[in-house]
Amino acid sequence: MFFIVLHLPFSKIWLRPPFLAARRSYKLWLLEKTLWSPFSMSTRVAIIGAGPAGLVLAATLAKKSSAFSVKVFEQGADHKAAASYDPNRSYTIDITGHGALAVEALGATELFDEKLIKFKGLRILITGEDHWFDGNGWTGSRGDICKTLLGVIDEAASPNVEVLFDTTAEVLDMMKGTVQTTSKAGERAVHEFDVVVGADGAGSKLRGVMSKLPSFAMSSINMENYSIMLHMDQNTSELDPGLLHIFGTDPFLVAGAINGNGGKSDPLWFCQVGFKGLDKGKWLQEASLKDLKTKLKKSGWPKSTDLLRYVSDKSLQEFQARMPQATGKGKMVSPWSHGRCVLVGDAGAPFPPIGLLASPSFA
Repeated sequence: MFFIVLHLPFSKIWLRPPFLAARRSYKLWLLEKTLWSPFSMSTRVAIIGAGPAGLVLAATLAKKSSAFSVKVFEQGADHKAAASYDPNRSYTIDITGHGALAVEALGATELFDEKLIKFKGLRILITGEDHWFDGNGWTGSRGDICKTLLGVIDEAASPNVEVLFDTTAEVLDMMKGTVQTTSKAGERAVHEFDVVVGADGAGSKLRGVMSKLPSFAMSSINMENYSIMLHMDQNTSELDPGLLHIFGTDPFLVAGAINGNGGKSDPLWFCQVGFKGLDKGKWLQEASLKDLKTKLKKSGWPKSTDLLRYVSDKSLQEFQARMPQATGKGKMVSPWSHGRCVLVGDAGAPFPPIGLLASPSFA
């Protein structure tokens, strides 16, 4: 959530190219063009990775066309059976702007309304301001979002789309689209595809294969931003789960809700404590409980933050035991495609652990 606030598209900026009717947005035009690009009736598509980007693509092909034979290979466990969140990095992800457009184009708005927390906007407690969001939007953990997208695929009931979990995929030949898969049981198979999409996140294996190309270039950025997750475990019924709550700025304190064990009606709350440089993180981890509480209270200076009302001493101790996550490192790569292969989402622009966020990945 440390960077989510910086990405929230509270105002929609519409670009109107001269060749489009005045009321049509460039974003919508681009999305429609992507969904309806002409392919042959026998197009075989491999999607490596069942994260937000990979599942949106699979859902799009499942709902919009029967011209594709799609296999999604995911090395992790089935999202439906796996835990929805990781207490060490359970930041709240917002789906707005680009992401909401993709959800609307999929015809999945009702399902997202049913399964995820409706996003309402920001509550800036240090100034007493509320900034309300007036479009479609939702919040949830990565696991929540992936489960919902699997539901979109299930609703499509397309015999042409298959999602295979506990299966690794390795690209053997980018020009021929040759992929070797290995199941959890160790069974191997070799396939050929017309299109291979690398949607396998920041540690993309397909990007690793592309990196061996003479034309491949990759540059890195490091803003020295880090964060540690703090579980808010008391009095959270006082908070509105539809709002991201900004409690302070030094360290940066932004809290949000994700689905709990009982779904969106039973939210879990986490605060992302963000700071510049590992030295500040080390101080937060090694400080006495008294000094840590004082620091968090002063984060909302000149106004004292009330974050501690929602956090027990036990949760603060768990916070201090967690390792800081880099939230300001990223890479930019070129090219994003070669032969029959293409990178999408974090595979093409890794920014761990937050990634591109769901909305850009969806688009």
